[in-house]
Parts: sequence; C-alpha cells; structure tokens
Amino acid sequence: MAQDQTVFSWHDYDGEPSRTTFNTVEITAANLDAQASAATALRTAINGLTLVSVEQAVITDNVWDNIVPVTDPFAQREIKWIVIVRDTAGNTYRANEFPCANLALLENNSEYIVKAGNVVVATAAAAVQAFIDAYEAFAVSNAGLALQVWDVYQAGRNN
Repeated sequence: MAQDQTVFSWHDYDGEPSRTTFNTVEITAANLDAQASAATALRTAINGLTLVSVEQAVITDNVWDNIVPVTDPFAQREIKWIVIVRDTAGNTYRANEFPCANLALLENNSEYIVKAGNVVVATAAAAVQAFIDAYEAFAVSNAGLALQVWDVYQAGRNN
C-alpha cells in the first residue's frame, strides 16, 4: 500500500518558512474528496493552535514506479530541457525544467525541440508532440489560464 502525503506550510513574523508533512492513506479517485475534506479539517484545527494560519496545503499522490538503474552516463541533472509557455493572456514565461535531457532528440545543430509553438524535429516529432499534448491538457498558469508550450530547449548546468 502506498503512502501519500499532505504538506502544510506557513511563514512566521520574520518571514521564515516552516512546513510539516503528514503521511496519509493512498489517494484515489474514490477518496480524493474525503481526503481533501480531512486535510481541511486538520488545517483548521492546526490554525486553532498557532499564532499564524497555514498558508498552503498540498495533497500529494505519490506514484512510485519501479526504480530502473540508470546506465547512460549522459543522464545528468545538469543537462536539462527548459520549457517556455505562453498563456491565453499572451504572457510568455519559463515554466519548468526537466533533468537528464535526451540530447539525441536534437537535430540540425539546434538546441530546440519546440520553437515558437512548433515542433522543430522530425525523428522525434511524435514523442515531442505527445509531451506537448499531455502538458497542455494538464498544466495551467498561476492565474488558472490555459497554456501553450512555446519553446523547449536544451540547457546546461548554469541555465
């Protein structure tokens, strides 16, 4: 049985952050509403015991895959994909980084696999498009707006 987690966090008078983590039962579609309700009740109870209110509650559904040993020496966290997105209000910003980028996906001496909203590789086009489709179906901006994957490019350690 998997253990999932709920994390509560807040800041003190001096702005210093604190957080605490609770292991919970496994989150499923059937019990998500009940777990969210229980987390809200606990959050309210904690607020009754503290001088500041919990600022953020995060319910995490931990999904554990079987760990497969990494055999490629180029699988390094410093070699990463940078994802630039554009929201429906026209704002463009750096949204995510993914470590261990597969640089074999790059073509034509370009550092991009997506440029200005277009897939710019041929060999890995299906894999890149699958990523775009999944990302755009799942992620939203901080304002809750739909996102378009605008650029995805390779970056190194200091980017």
